[in-house]
Amino acid sequence: MRCGVCHATLTIRGHRTKEYRDDSGHVYKTRRSPIYNPCPRINDAAFHPAVANREGPWAQGGLNFPRNGLKGRMLQDRIAHAEAMSSRYLGNYNEEIAAGRTRGAEKMLAKSQHWLDVANKLRGNT
Repeated sequence: MRCGVCHATLTIRGHRTKEYRDDSGHVYKTRRSPIYNPCPRINDAAFHPAVANREGPWAQGGLNFPRNGLKGRMLQDRIAHAEAMSSRYLGNYNEEIAAGRTRGAEKMLAKSQHWLDVANKLRGNT
């Protein structure tokens, strides 16, 4: 699995096991899901620009972000994340153009524009 922001590979710390039982108590299914370590670059502002100047109850320690994604973060963090994603896809667009792949470049430009629209919507600019 990869980090959602910087795409660093996350390592597995262990597994969580869940057992499903019927009414008589017999285990009819067991499911193991991995537990991942946090991103190793979480405190590096170059890879995680949204966490460079964070505020809020999760600011201490740097590893305790809300589990519901961006909905629990401060507005400034969400704007910074959207801008970072927009610039990332714009850089990918430039690489695709340099390589001569126009179809891939169009997709990257559309993604960049989407994230720029998200940032503008969060700022209140429509």
